[in-house]
Amino acid sequence: MSNQTLPSCTTYVSGSDYSATAAANFNPQQASYYKSNITYCLPAIIIGGICWIFAIIFFLWQCSICCRRVTWRNWRTKRFDEEADRPRRRLRNTLITMAVVLLTAGTIGTSIWGLVEGLQKTDGRVQNFWDVLGDVRNTLEGIQSDGQGLVNNITAVGTALVTASNAIPSLQTQLNLAGFNVPQLESELNSAESATASAASSGQSVLDNLQSDGINSINSIFKQQDRTNHYYDTYRVVALAVLFGVYMAFSLIVGLLTSLGRMPRTNSAFTLIFWLLVGLVLVIGSGVLLGALHVSKDACLYAQNYIVTLVNQKDAGSRGGIAVSYYLGNIQVPDNEVLEEIFGLNASVLAAYRAEPGIQKLENFLQSDYAPLILQSGVPPISQADQSTILGIPALLNGTQGGINTLQAAVNVNNIYPLYIQAKALICCDLISILFTLWLAWTITGALGGAEAVLATWASFYSLVPKDYSKEDLANTGRGSPTAAQGSGPPRLPDIPPTAPKCRTRRSSE
Repeated sequence: MSNQTLPSCTTYVSGSDYSATAAANFNPQQASYYKSNITYCLPAIIIGGICWIFAIIFFLWQCSICCRRVTWRNWRTKRFDEEADRPRRRLRNTLITMAVVLLTAGTIGTSIWGLVEGLQKTDGRVQNFWDVLGDVRNTLEGIQSDGQGLVNNITAVGTALVTASNAIPSLQTQLNLAGFNVPQLESELNSAESATASAASSGQSVLDNLQSDGINSINSIFKQQDRTNHYYDTYRVVALAVLFGVYMAFSLIVGLLTSLGRMPRTNSAFTLIFWLLVGLVLVIGSGVLLGALHVSKDACLYAQNYIVTLVNQKDAGSRGGIAVSYYLGNIQVPDNEVLEEIFGLNASVLAAYRAEPGIQKLENFLQSDYAPLILQSGVPPISQADQSTILGIPALLNGTQGGINTLQAAVNVNNIYPLYIQAKALICCDLISILFTLWLAWTITGALGGAEAVLATWASFYSLVPKDYSKEDLANTGRGSPTAAQGSGPPRLPDIPPTAPKCRTRRSSE
């Protein structure tokens, strides 16, 4: 196991946060998993839906008073209640005005915070994903390159051993004089050649799969990098700027008109749209982001087990399953057995054949100064190309052993584990931190905006009081005077012009 440790942000959860049931249900490839996480989104979605429903009701109410004569009044003055306690009324007006101003300032402030945090936290995060994926590709390409070099070397060793075996009849006398057990040497060469051919074949098969299933798949994903970065960098800024910009603008207008108590119809129209924006912020920011946050936490907790289970389900006991378990730290494999257990390359067998007495003696013989002379004395003669091939066997064996050592280091967990750390940190540290910050900012922004919209709606209802006047009221502008109000007459009405305004939708003949 690698000595490298995961960053602290990847281990933010305690043991009690792990659930075997949740781990079994974690399957990001199935829609049922995401449906099970809808419960986290429901409260905010329901509240946002209520905001939209209230906006519809508010719109219908505005339509209902559109063609009715309305008594316009400023909610701050309350002219219809001459008996009201003025100090209490002034205190109420002051408190409401302060609340509207504070809520407006808070909404705009948190909107700016959400905008800045959204731009900063999401800046370059997609590129971080591409960086991690690029490191994975570079590592796989390095393994593929080292493995291909080793396979080529093993193939060359096999070819050289065949050449040496074919040259034995020409060197029968010389080898006997040199103390070789010729039949044993010939048998060892044939066995070693068979082992090298098998190792080269299995190694090439693994490398082909690595190229097709690993490197080529990643390369196909990288074809989307430029387009993804372009859309992300462009529309991320535009979406956040437009949403929060419009949200802040409507919050400012609604807060200003409500605190001043002026232009009630205009304020009602802006309040209506503001309700829609509040619902949108709550649904997206507080609902969807909270669901995404829980999915990210599940991925941080259970993705490791999910990958192992998925690989084992496809091919139980396969080298892929062993590799995943090994690199994720679930099992331990001795360093000298990694190539055999994961890649099917039995390096120990190759080393064992090299240690065979006959081959070991042949290797020492070929490194001597008189080996070229003996090879030249073969009957029938051995070609110059074959002589060079046979003399190169020690170098090929050394190169093969060096290639084995290089590939063992490349596929060792110490070389692969940093990639796991990067991927783990990308999910557990970066993604969760981003989603939590955005969720918090959007939720607070939506809550403050909702409170501001409630006060603005109250002011609209209070300022636009429908009052249908009778013909007697229209004919007698003095009716409802303070004197009449003191007696048993009808309640006092404000002075209205002799000719009452007519609904714009009615014809003049009416």
